[in-house]
Amino acid sequence: MRSHRFILILLLLSSAAACSDSFTKSVRTGFIEETGITVIQVEYASVDVYRDGDKLNFRIKRGGSSVGPSEAMIALDAAWFAYVSDIDHYWIYDGDKDLIYYEWKSQTGTVFSLKSTPDVVLKNVPAEVRERVPHLFQ
Repeated sequence: MRSHRFILILLLLSSAAACSDSFTKSVRTGFIEETGITVIQVEYASVDVYRDGDKLNFRIKRGGSSVGPSEAMIALDAAWFAYVSDIDHYWIYDGDKDLIYYEWKSQTGTVFSLKSTPDVVLKNVPAEVRERVPHLFQ
């Protein structure tokens, strides 16, 4: 009887560990439209949109690195959004005329902007983002 309980406890613990492991590896994708920290992957990646003076700013944290503008660029009343395609691709629309694209390869992040590198942005922009701001692509 004791050995059966021991085996049952081991099975429960191993299945709980498997569930916990799959939870921490899940990635949240889609649109972000509220200030605050949005966890993209537990203990690995997040998007933080916060008030910085009279504007909004953002930081994207991934692994041990963090990127974002040094000066806030989004008006408080702007119809901004962030979009997460996957763990390596992040999009930020400033609510006006710019769409910023962050791409990670390995541990290095690269930033592209519709204003400064339109070819890269246009080549990679997801359909969901294009549909949300069609005026940027006319």
